[in-house]
Amino acid sequence: MFSLLRNRLGIPGLISVAALVFAMIGGAYAADQSGGGGEASASAKRGKPGPRGKPGKPGKPGPPGLAGLAGPAGPAGPAGPAGLPGAKGDTGAKGATGPAGATGPKGATGAAGPTGGTGATGAKGVCAAGDPCVLPVGVTETGSWILLPVGAFEISSAPLPFNIPLAAALPASNVHYVTKQEINEEEGKTPPAQCQGDAATPTATSGHLCVYERHAEGGSPSTAGLISNPSTKSIGGLMEGGAAKAGALLTAFGYGGFAWGTWAVTG
Repeated sequence: MFSLLRNRLGIPGLISVAALVFAMIGGAYAADQSGGGGEASASAKRGKPGPRGKPGKPGKPGPPGLAGLAGPAGPAGPAGPAGLPGAKGDTGAKGATGPAGATGPKGATGAAGPTGGTGATGAKGVCAAGDPCVLPVGVTETGSWILLPVGAFEISSAPLPFNIPLAAALPASNVHYVTKQEINEEEGKTPPAQCQGDAATPTATSGHLCVYERHAEGGSPSTAGLISNPSTKSIGGLMEGGAAKAGALLTAFGYGGFAWGTWAVTG
């Protein structure tokens, strides 16, 4: 309908009609308010209320209010179970060697240890005026020897030097060759009374020389040899038996084996 009125009256016509309607409504309202009929006016005022309109749409929510005060902290909860161990990490690279530390202070000197006992006094040599010292009576010195194999017409010899000379030379009766059989008392053989030791612990009574056999391969050289005094003259190519003050000589003729051992001489 509005479109039909607009097409017939045009915009100015519509404005005029609207002005006329508002003027009429305003006049009627003015007459009612001026007391034109008291009862009728009062009745109009006491009329029943019209039907209630539908509620409008709710407005947009307002901005949030200020935060309230924090409440008191609640009690602590029970401890949770322990977590599983984590995976082992890779071993890191070895770090560079650090610089050497400073030398620490010197420690205090420790207490002196107890004084050791006095050692045994060595044997005193007997020295005559102008003569070298000699082996004291009852004192023993020892040494070792070895014989090597030689041909049938050759002589194998082993020197027996005395580091401390004897006071006098020993006769042939005072020098002794002790075989392994005699040392071990095998085959009914026994060592001389003056030689009761062995190759490991050679001994000799005073004024005697004892030569102990430790090993003999190819027979004992005592069957083809002798202990001689190298300070004597040769008699038929042989030296006298015994020992000089400076030592003796163990010889074997045409000995084709190996033999070695030790010796002992006592002043």
